[in-house]
Amino acid sequence: METPAFAAMLRRMLRAYRKRVEIGDVDALPDMAAMAKDVDDMIYDAANGCHDRGYSWTDIANQLGVSRQAALKRFTRKRI
Repeated sequence: METPAFAAMLRRMLRAYRKRVEIGDVDALPDMAAMAKDVDDMIYDAANGCHDRGYSWTDIANQLGVSRQAALKRFTRKRI
């Protein structure tokens, strides 16, 4: 399955999950919040992976619709 089709399938699944929760499945809210954190972590990893493979922060920022500075602030790995 191509990446755009796979992403579209995931979006449909998440919208369906949202509908199930918003009609009253309050017990699922913690799981939904955990998923949001997981997705944020995945975007962080994916952005850094793209950068590691030669994409510039400008390229990454353009794809995300943010400024280069915003991408650097959000995604630059913290050095320990």
